[in-house]
Amino acid sequence: MTEALQIEIAPDLFYPILWHYEDLTTLWLYREVSRDFADAVERVFIHKHLRKTSFHLDCGVSSKNFLLVFEESYCCVSGMFYPNHRKVSLACDLTFDRVDPSNRSRAFFSDKECAPEFQAELKKRFKSKLEYGNPIHSPEIHVRIRRDVNDTATPDLEVNFNNLQISLNWKGMYSAFFKEDREYNKRLNQSLKSAFQGTEGRVERGEMNFEDQLRTMFEGFADKCRGLRKTLRRGRIRKEVLEKDGIEWKFSDDDGGEEDGVLQTLSDYRQMMGFASYGDSESEEEDTDGRDEDSRL
Repeated sequence: MTEALQIEIAPDLFYPILWHYEDLTTLWLYREVSRDFADAVERVFIHKHLRKTSFHLDCGVSSKNFLLVFEESYCCVSGMFYPNHRKVSLACDLTFDRVDPSNRSRAFFSDKECAPEFQAELKKRFKSKLEYGNPIHSPEIHVRIRRDVNDTATPDLEVNFNNLQISLNWKGMYSAFFKEDREYNKRLNQSLKSAFQGTEGRVERGEMNFEDQLRTMFEGFADKCRGLRKTLRRGRIRKEVLEKDGIEWKFSDDDGGEEDGVLQTLSDYRQMMGFASYGDSESEEEDTDGRDEDSRL
């Protein structure tokens, strides 16, 4: 009986190889195959992917001091410009600052783009949103990891209202985000496979051509995606509320469209992020494997 071939890879080789691995969900969730492998994966995320991770908080719009910022009658609402509204979006985008050197599981993110004229108002709105944390049953924070977006957990969240800054357990945040992403893709693939198998016999019997099969498979595809997102989000919220507060959270289909509005906002944000212009090859800092930056993080 032949023995299984075992190949040992030196820990130092993991890092440059994993630097170029693109399936972040698989990379993160299966990192615990060994301590050396997990260390290499986490180093890659610290040096490469935390830089492309941010948090979005919609703090509404303001018309205060508008003419101090814009000479013309334009406003910025949800990233779009509209004439004559004389309002400006107070959306807060928190981007990566640093990893805590005394606790490598905690990372800091802050808003760096707010015009000085609006900082006081934004800080006020920021505090009103997060004074009691990020609500589990109705999350205020959108987590953005490269071109994907969700409102999954922000574990061990701490907020510095004066500096428009948050810190959190970034490892737990990635785990929550990628677990839901994996389940979403698993169920979506199962749905498509089921739809394909349901039409395969008709194609073989000549009752349907290949184009009709594809059309049937993808009929209502957007609705399937939206329904799946809703199911997974509800399941996650119920689980987290039960674990934290010991109660069973109940959703109402008669909420005035609030839940569907949240899902649509997330969908719109995902679509917008899909057109983000950055890429790994567009930044000199990501053309290297980052090993020379350990002392800075």
